[in-house]
Amino acid sequence: MEVAPAMAASRHRTSTLLRELVETGLLAILVFLSVRASVQHYRVEGLSMDPTLEDGEFLLVNSLVYSEVDLEKVGKWVPFWDPGEPGVRHVFHGPERGDIVILHQRVGVERDLVKRIIGIPEKDIVGKAMASWWPRSAWGLAPNEEPVLGAAP
Repeated sequence: MEVAPAMAASRHRTSTLLRELVETGLLAILVFLSVRASVQHYRVEGLSMDPTLEDGEFLLVNSLVYSEVDLEKVGKWVPFWDPGEPGVRHVFHGPERGDIVILHQRVGVERDLVKRIIGIPEKDIVGKAMASWWPRSAWGLAPNEEPVLGAAP
């Protein structure tokens, strides 16, 4: 008579384990897709960013850091709420002078550019460089700071 409760307990443990494995797998896929959608990698091509970034260096780029939300559209759906000015705001923060960003090239070859912000159209920005991961000698955080001019020679 005790065999039936033991089999039921064994089946319950098996179904619980299977459910947890499926939930863990789905969560891992969700996290992977979220990271993949927000962090991209780009290769520095050319010497235009020398000495800050080397030719061939690989960068991790956060493509969500400059995301915007249109509060005027949201305000139309939320009763008794006035979003105020400006109607469109950055979720985290806007582009700042000195940030190293990836830009869509406007004319010519269709490739993205790695540049430092000095005063560019915001709609062309793909994302902000976060870290360099290749070559190993350049591993570390991207030098996102306002450039300092040296003395004239």
